[in-house]
This record gives sequence, C-alpha cells and structure tokens, in this order.
Amino acid sequence: MAQVLTREKTLQAWGSSAAREGRVLRVISIVEWPLALALTAVGAINLWKNHTWGFLVAGVILLFLAVGHHAQMGENARDEGSVRAGQFGESRVSKLLAKMLPGSMYILNDLTIKFGGSSAQIDHIVVGPKGIFVIETKNWSGTVRGDEKRETWEQVPSRGKKSIKVHNPISQNQHHVNVLSNWLRANGKLWSEIYSLVIVVSPHTRLEIANQSTPVLPVKAAAQFIARFQASAPRSNREVRDMVDLLLKA
Repeated sequence: MAQVLTREKTLQAWGSSAAREGRVLRVISIVEWPLALALTAVGAINLWKNHTWGFLVAGVILLFLAVGHHAQMGENARDEGSVRAGQFGESRVSKLLAKMLPGSMYILNDLTIKFGGSSAQIDHIVVGPKGIFVIETKNWSGTVRGDEKRETWEQVPSRGKKSIKVHNPISQNQHHVNVLSNWLRANGKLWSEIYSLVIVVSPHTRLEIANQSTPVLPVKAAAQFIARFQASAPRSNREVRDMVDLLLKA
C-alpha cells in the first residue's frame, strides 16, 4: 500500500471561505430586505405627500444591494457544491491510489509549486522508483469531448442538459509538469522521469478525445497504469526518499 504524505487543503480552504461569506450574507439579508422595503414604502409616501426623495432613494439603493447580495449567495452555494464534488473526487482518487499502489510509492496531495512567475496547484503527485506522476483529477459526468491540441473541451453532463465548456486538463497538467520540472532543476534534481496523467473519477464518464497521447483514465485504470509502468532506469529508494523530502518543503 502506498504512503499518503499530504492531504488536500486548497479546496477545503476555498469551501470554508465560501461558507463563511454565505453565512454573513444570510444574516445581512434578514435585516436588509425588510429595511429596504420599509424605506421604499416610506419614501413613496413622502414623495406623494411632501415631494421629498430622500427615503425613496435610500430604499431603492438598499434594494439594489439586497438583490446583489442575493445573487452572491446563489453563487456561493454553487461554489460550495463544486468544492464538495472536488473534495469527494480528490479524496476518492487518493484513497484508491494508496490502496492499489505498492509501498515503494508515495502520494502527495494538493501540492503548490512556484517557480519564477509561474505557479502550479497539483492535485496529486505519485513518487516512486518508476518516476514522478503528476495527476490532474476531474470529477466529470456524462460525455466529455475534446482534442488534446485545443484549449477548450465540451462536457455534456447528461441527456437533455446543455453542454458546458471546460478547460483542457491535458494542457493544464502539462503546465504543472513544466513548472515542477523547472523547480526541480533549480533545486538540483535532474529527473527526466516526470509523467502527466489525467484521472476522471467516475468510471461511467464517456471520453471522446482526439489526438490523444497523454493518458486520461478512470482512477482504477490509472492506478494499474502506474503500477505496470516500465521504467527504463528505476530510481533507488534513497533517491525516491530524497525527492519526497524536497517536495514536502515546496
């Protein structure tokens, strides 16, 4: 069983932030809507009787703010749903990789690498004698169509639902590989055995990808791919441990 050394934290922090903001907005809305409606009503009466605009203007401004806050609450709710789906997907991938890979391999989750002006937030890195596998995880459903050479792909969640545009995870992960390679080189680690891999959490997701050279696989197939991968010159246990120690300092 592979060793899991780091846990997911970026999505958790993002979800906590969205949840906190949502709670604050709900409290504000409890006061904001009644006050806005009251000011608008009083303002309308004052305008009719006294021809003064003050209360009405204040009420209308507060109504606009209340509408904006209501829209933000909806956006936060969608963000929280996306975070939960992402956390579930990344947690499932980490657990299955750990279960299916041998003890000579190490799994690092949610690692951020910065080099120069570039940054890479990597979902999972698997390090072992075979090399380094940089993994991008997608919790997609339905059908996903794309071309490895194009930046935008299309996802059709299910029949009858409108398709949505998604970023090409292969090019996204290749950026992660490039940043990691440059960072390792700057830190004296000249490993050429760095491989890109995209994992789709659901085994029922249908993939239609043209010009594909980078593996895009369900999690179990991805674990089998890594376990069966034939390295031309395997790294020693000491080299693997030194690499893991360096990545933990990133």
